[in-house]
Amino acid sequence: MNWQLSALDRFTLVSNSDAHSPPKLAREANHFETELSYPAIFDALKNGDPDRFKGTIEFFRRREISL
Repeated sequence: MNWQLSALDRFTLVSNSDAHSPPKLAREANHFETELSYPAIFDALKNGDPDRFKGTIEFFRRREISL
């Protein structure tokens, strides 16, 4: 949801799931196009390279509202 605040546009933001809540695992993820190594992922984040860090995937379950 941070994409809704334009003041954060200059930052590289990542999103992660709540590991303490099994039903919510994998509802958020980060999409990288790099080799699977710490230095490559760190560099993609540090430089904000859109060719290597593609962004985040966020899934929000729609809540049913009963009136």
